[in-house]
Amino acid sequence: MREFKFRAWDHKKNEYNTKGILHYWLCHVLPESGEVHNDPEFYSKYTIEQYAGLKDMENKDLDWWENDLFMIHDSLYQLIFKNGSFIFQNLKSPHYILCSEVLGWGVDIYDFKIGNIHENKDLLNERNLIK
Repeated sequence: MREFKFRAWDHKKNEYNTKGILHYWLCHVLPESGEVHNDPEFYSKYTIEQYAGLKDMENKDLDWWENDLFMIHDSLYQLIFKNGSFIFQNLKSPHYILCSEVLGWGVDIYDFKIGNIHENKDLLNERNLIK
């Protein structure tokens, strides 16, 4: 079983928060009862991202998170969690690649990760993906 970790991007401070805000999220937005409380103010301030928990072919942890950016075959992809799986979504087309497919290529996958959508908006600007 993979390890479940989360981080939160603070839109006001423009930095990741891995401590206090996640405690708030787990205790108030997702309480023990499992009932999700609607807290629109929380979700306008933070973006919660999940650790992918993937390993390379040598069983080493990959530091890959939701919203990380990857350059694969000269195209920019974003790692997202969709329908119970982590996938690489092409940012200019509906094309996607399953993470398991990339891990099976047997190439140096460490060079694929080039940043994330929050700290590296310049990568999105260069490709006219945001204005």
